[in-house]
Amino acid sequence: MVLAALVGLAVLLGVVLWPGAEGKSGADGAADAAPVTDGDSAWYEQLEQLYELRSDAFATRQVELLSEVYTAGSRQLRVDLGTIESLRSQDRSVVGFAPTLSEVLSVTHESDSVVLVVRDEIAPFTIVDAGGTEMPVAGRASSEVEFTLEQEAGQWLIAEVSRRAE
Repeated sequence: MVLAALVGLAVLLGVVLWPGAEGKSGADGAADAAPVTDGDSAWYEQLEQLYELRSDAFATRQVELLSEVYTAGSRQLRVDLGTIESLRSQDRSVVGFAPTLSEVLSVTHESDSVVLVVRDEIAPFTIVDAGGTEMPVAGRASSEVEFTLEQEAGQWLIAEVSRRAE
């Protein structure tokens, strides 16, 4: 029982901290990336809203909220759905999970998508089981993350996400 809980916690920790996070080299498309200009601040606000919705989905364990964060085909959507279902099945809650967007480093407009390279971090948070036992999670230090946003049903949603190698 304890081993199953530890394995479940390990999976959750890897997933919540923006998996797909095996790291991507900064060379991918870097030549096409344009520095952020004043007009690109809307992308910061858009991504900040997506972060908030994702945090709310974990805090409330409402998987429905993720459809307002990810495209239907997003690998990260499937990962987050599995994580929230695991939390539900183990009767655990996430408290204080709130990734913070520090800055948008570049915006690359492609034909049907936008690629954002940002710097973000995840402060420590807690997983609480049904008995009230708290399991602290260290969070993640500031790092570069690359997002590909695509328009779906009139909204810009996350299609892909990966942490960049630094």
